[in-house]
Amino acid sequence: MKKRFISMLVLLAAVVTGAVAQTTYKVSVKEGTDDATSWTITPAEATTTGVAAGTEVKATYNGTKKVKSVKAKKKAAAWDGTITAQLTAKLAYTGGEIADFTDATDDLTTMTWAVGEHIAILYEVSGTKMVADAEITAVDGTTGAATIEFTVEAGTPDNTTCTLVYPYSAAKDDHTGVKDAATLLAAQDGTLSANLDVRVGAGTIQTTTPGLTVTTQPAAQFAIFKFTTQSKSGEYDDMQNTDVTKLTVTTGGQDYVITPASATSTLYAALPAVSGQTVSFTATDGTDFYAASKASVSFAAAKYYQSTVKMGKMLEVFDLSEPTIVDFVDLMPTYHYLHIGPDQAYAIAKQLSAQNGGATVAVVYNHEDMDVTYALSSDDPATEHTDDSWFLFNVYNYRVFLATLWEFAD
Repeated sequence: MKKRFISMLVLLAAVVTGAVAQTTYKVSVKEGTDDATSWTITPAEATTTGVAAGTEVKATYNGTKKVKSVKAKKKAAAWDGTITAQLTAKLAYTGGEIADFTDATDDLTTMTWAVGEHIAILYEVSGTKMVADAEITAVDGTTGAATIEFTVEAGTPDNTTCTLVYPYSAAKDDHTGVKDAATLLAAQDGTLSANLDVRVGAGTIQTTTPGLTVTTQPAAQFAIFKFTTQSKSGEYDDMQNTDVTKLTVTTGGQDYVITPASATSTLYAALPAVSGQTVSFTATDGTDFYAASKASVSFAAAKYYQSTVKMGKMLEVFDLSEPTIVDFVDLMPTYHYLHIGPDQAYAIAKQLSAQNGGATVAVVYNHEDMDVTYALSSDDPATEHTDDSWFLFNVYNYRVFLATLWEFAD
């Protein structure tokens, strides 16, 4: 009878265990080995929890066949899904200028990656939306490039496309993209914080040879403004910086509220790009109210603008609970009025209405003798109304604001 010879391959798999990293080894018989069940490996923990390097391990064959050879081969540790990748330095916000609205400015280069920040990596596995939390683990002090590390789900296909959203909190909860501007920018604190710097990029996840190819570096989604608020006490006074406790910027039908920790005349804000729209402002210093407006404004994402907002002080008359005859002239200040158009006055009226529980608001923007020109928040589209002052106060129950809006340029 012929004797049968068998060969056995012992696989050594490295395992990292313990609170402090310590490499141990597990020993197993290669799958498909002939008569594999007749082998005994000692000590037993070599096949379960693993043994430390240098531990003697015996493989004993207990079968009836003749052993031809025994080989030991170290098996590569299983990949845990961790990927390390590089992002280039943040692209600067390039300085922009808008005629009659902003001043010339240099690029904004102070926005940089920081260790410990997080980026959402949005991708899909078998039709399920996934998100990986990529942490910035290092930033090159010379180039500004960032190293990120994240872990993908098991079964992620090779060359899976992904979207990068910075910061992580800017990603939608359903992992489908980035939150809208109204959600991200509705409440701001006036500082040049990372929360203003929302960026989106794209890439491809590799899992065969783990890595991330960034096909589009994360690009800024909004414009950043540096607003300086100014007003003047009277018609013949110079404009001067005015500290405010809240500034509301309205554009595209959306309010963006900037509330600094303390009153200041310098406020940073992020705003979505607009084209040919009216931008209106209301502000308060805790006592007085101010307003300004600029028509036909356009600005772009990834741009940095500096704008001096020259505001007019508004005189709130009172809330009319019933028709009341008021001598308009006696209440009017003697300041010079700016003859703005109905579009700008309407934008301010809409903004004030939203801030006052939806009450109908009339904004008076011209006064000549006993006649007033005003806009109503209830109009759509903007309409110019001209009536005598008695008619405005006596017939309509409006919350009335007399807006002393000065020229934007001194």
